[in-house]
Amino acid sequence: SVVNLVRLAQVHFLLRANPVSIPMLKPLAAGLITGGAAYGMAQTLGLTGTEPLGFLAPIVLGLALISLVLYAGVVLLLGFEESDRQAAAAILERVRKRTAGKR
Repeated sequence: SVVNLVRLAQVHFLLRANPVSIPMLKPLAAGLITGGAAYGMAQTLGLTGTEPLGFLAPIVLGLALISLVLYAGVVLLLGFEESDRQAAAAILERVRKRTAGKR
């Protein structure tokens, strides 16, 4: 939001500190790339947003799946931080424990 941008500017100018780091910008970059690609795909397909929902549902689901894969790919290309690896490992461990108990 505008308030957050103003706060960033305040920190930068008053404290001469950069409150934004490269690891924080990676998801933003991945989101911008994915959003641009999704917009481009919608334009290529000629979607205007006025189509009936029944017609749009499979297309929107397909675009969402492609966007998810693209986002994950961009994040992988930009690289994971150590804290991201630790969080993913913890989540996978919990999933493994829960699925192992159901067998």
